[in-house]
Amino acid sequence: LEVSSPPPPTGPLFAVTTATRCAESLAFGPGVLNAATSLGGVSTDYLDLVHGGWRQIFSVSRSGAQVPIMTITYAFVYRCSLRQRLTPSRNADGRRCDEVRW
Repeated sequence: LEVSSPPPPTGPLFAVTTATRCAESLAFGPGVLNAATSLGGVSTDYLDLVHGGWRQIFSVSRSGAQVPIMTITYAFVYRCSLRQRLTPSRNADGRRCDEVRW
């Protein structure tokens, strides 16, 4: 998953999920993630980055390379940080962030 500011298509990689590591089973902590080599996790480096959306790219491995097969773009009503999205809270304008539940 990539956080984007403004909304997709560009932004830092904040999470990598796999077939066995997703949602509540993701590890988390500081550090840069690499989609090609990560075992799955969430980087806490971007918890306070305010954004308007993110993009989730599903890939398969073919001949040792990751090949994108599907993309989901999330566009949120209000700009909030990841921390605000993952916990019920309000943004700097006092608006309730679009809560994301896994």
